Amino acid sequence: MHLTCSKEGHYKPQHETEVDDPQKEMQYTRTGCKAHIQIKMTLSGKWKVTRFVKEHNHVLIDSPSKSRFFRSQRSMTKQQKDLVCMLSEQNISSSQIMSFIAAREEEHIMFVSQERI
Repeated sequence: MHLTCSKEGHYKPQHETEVDDPQKEMQYTRTGCKAHIQIKMTLSGKWKVTRFVKEHNHVLIDSPSKSRFFRSQRSMTKQQKDLVCMLSEQNISSSQIMSFIAAREEEHIMFVSQERI
């Protein structure tokens, strides 16, 4: 089994964009990080680390409270999705919906607004 850092590799754009492209420029999160761990199961059924590279080439999140900003942590429950759909159908803006859910959920919110990404 081979586990790598989420910033492994480099982003390869699929096509060149125009300079005056009205679309928001995407943030590229790949830094070519070489940090990884490789493990394998021995004949006795125990896991053995066969390779480990600890060094990252980027800043790590230093506080567990900031882990919610990881892409893997950005998710919504079915109830939150249903609530967003219902509020959206009532012509409530996305920012108002986000503020409402954030106030209602307090620290349990598992997604972030586009402005923070």
